[in-house]
Amino acid sequence: DKFPDNKKMVEFVPRLIKPDELNKEVTAQMQASEDFILYKQWLNNNGVLVNDLEFPAAFGPMGIPGVAAKRTIKSREPLLIVPNKLLITVKK
Repeated sequence: DKFPDNKKMVEFVPRLIKPDELNKEVTAQMQASEDFILYKQWLNNNGVLVNDLEFPAAFGPMGIPGVAAKRTIKSREPLLIVPNKLLITVKK
């Protein structure tokens, strides 16, 4: 048979990632980096609370960095709580 079996070809074609879709492979690489691990420790040590957010998260085939919600977020629900001692403001 001169023509390849389409079913076999599909197995070799990587699944395309949509621009707004979480790129799990790149996200895992970013989260495993030493810089991120140290940053996360610093956040925890300084009292920053992160509720049900995945960060860093990579999106699309290019792995554009961002933040992703792990679940549906309710209106007015706090996602990130940063202590005053960490805020950079004009007024102190």
